[in-house]
Amino acid sequence: MRARQFLKLLPEASVFKTTKNQYVPGYRMSLSGSQDGLRTTSLIKGQVPDFNPAEELTIASLEEPSTVTVVLPGKAEKTFKLKRATGEVIELQGSTSAIQSSLNGIGPGAAEGEAVVAKAPNKGDTAEGLLGAAMFAKLRKREGSGIGAVTLDDLWEVFDRMTPVSDTDYMVTAKDMGGATDKIWFRLKVKSIVKNALSNPELRKKLTNWAQSPVNYVNSKQGTDYADQFYKNGQPDEIGIISDGLSAQTDRKSDVFTVVRDPVTGNIAKELLPISLKAGAEQFAQHSGSSHKAMGEMFGRMGIELPANSKGIYDSLQQQGKPEEAVYGIYTHAAKMFNQSVVTDTDEATFISQLANALDGWATGGQSNVQLVSFGSRGAFEVLQFNNLLPKMKTLDLVAETHWGENPKFIIKDAKQGVLFHIRTYLQTKTDGTKYQRNVIEKGPLLGKIANAIEQEPTVSAKKATPVAAPVPAGVQNQQKTLNTKIPMGAEPAPSAV
Repeated sequence: MRARQFLKLLPEASVFKTTKNQYVPGYRMSLSGSQDGLRTTSLIKGQVPDFNPAEELTIASLEEPSTVTVVLPGKAEKTFKLKRATGEVIELQGSTSAIQSSLNGIGPGAAEGEAVVAKAPNKGDTAEGLLGAAMFAKLRKREGSGIGAVTLDDLWEVFDRMTPVSDTDYMVTAKDMGGATDKIWFRLKVKSIVKNALSNPELRKKLTNWAQSPVNYVNSKQGTDYADQFYKNGQPDEIGIISDGLSAQTDRKSDVFTVVRDPVTGNIAKELLPISLKAGAEQFAQHSGSSHKAMGEMFGRMGIELPANSKGIYDSLQQQGKPEEAVYGIYTHAAKMFNQSVVTDTDEATFISQLANALDGWATGGQSNVQLVSFGSRGAFEVLQFNNLLPKMKTLDLVAETHWGENPKFIIKDAKQGVLFHIRTYLQTKTDGTKYQRNVIEKGPLLGKIANAIEQEPTVSAKKATPVAAPVPAGVQNQQKTLNTKIPMGAEPAPSAV
């Protein structure tokens, strides 16, 4: 399932810049879930078949003998060594950026004679695992005539009392109200630091504050109705919850999603309640801002065409090292054109339609069933749906304005009801010292109100009962499949293209 949260991690501090206790031999590392990280993982597995992308590694000194050498694409200008728990040393050879973007730092190793002090992962990294486990617990919470409320104890029980059937999968069978046997499984693909935290009672104390949010979400009417349909449909279902924080899948907006397998054909029948997670942040999208073309494409999605002479001014200011002024000039042009173009009711209807489509596209990538779920502290959560904004936006009296500051803003607001959303520029320093400019798109209180999916209460229709096929043996291979393709039980269902 997935209510789209954009978990975009900031770049790791350079692994080649050591300090007293950071990125020195013994420092704990893992492979990243970026495209470079996935490519490096694949190259390592080519030489080390039992390598697990979620395993924890430590930095080895360059003097330590290498067990295997992995050459990354591009110029081999640097060497970096990692040691597995088995003692094997993996030598990476590649460019600074290729090695850098393949790795994530976890924390210092223990001093001699001392135990490693476990570090809690950040909220964003943990959210996928917590939500997946909560949904898994909810599907299992079958009590008499309905689905019961999940507690934190139910969530932790997934990791404490269940034995995984593979490195990533947990599975149970359960009877529904009609006597049919359902298979329910949960695939957890997260960083090793997250797995350790979910399984470590001491670290859980640091997670409890935000673990309550996914529990409250699955106990909402939406979450209960979702689980209830499988309990009451009287047919044998195979339901899979997938929490994937490792794969860099650009064709899918969801971080957590549910799939249902047809018991006869073995095909994945549908992707349900796809969720994009936001760990308490207002940002729901971003867009490049390093070129005039990128700025034009962003505003073009809203039906705003930048004036031809704005390119020369923008490029000149960028060359002078004044990126904030360059962007603010574009924001000012766009706000002026928005306000002057909305003259007639027809103009307004056109702009509103284009703006609604732009918001939906930014938030969900055009995948209309994706929801954006944001978890806050003390059990708070928010669910936004972007595929039905137009009717509510037609009632708004929208105007555009700008705000100058360290991070200039372009703001769309209703004259009486406040900010719908804003775009702000953000300059990020890359590991090579250069700066990358992007536009961060953040919701305002008004968008949170009109896109509130809890009020909309979307429902998921159950499929008709079909005969039970013979069990399919578990598979272990990683398969590149699409929906409506037969996949062995245990192999990974591919994301839907909905």
